[in-house]
Amino acid sequence: MLQSEKCIAIYKIILVFAQIASVSLFHENQMLVLSLTGVIALLLLGLLNFKKTYVIAFFLFGLIGASAEFFPVMFGAWSYNATNVIGLPSYLPIIWGTAAVVIINLSKKIGIYE
Repeated sequence: MLQSEKCIAIYKIILVFAQIASVSLFHENQMLVLSLTGVIALLLLGLLNFKKTYVIAFFLFGLIGASAEFFPVMFGAWSYNATNVIGLPSYLPIIWGTAAVVIINLSKKIGIYE
């Protein structure tokens, strides 16, 4: 692995932990978390050169992940303290989209997904 690839990998790890920290520390302020997670997601996608695969995965799995959580929340399986009109945090699709991008990128790096 080249030095620049190592730096980019470290930046990706830092961004993932920054996103986790922003939700953990500021979860009561949805607009702040939405802004922070959005900026972090853009930085992560930027590190991946906004490749079509990652951008599509981000939006697709952001929508699928948040939708998958909607029904259990609606039926009372769990709940969130800070929610919007439909009972979910507004930043949830960004978190799901980021998770998908990180998983796809990691699986490519270790050779599971081409």
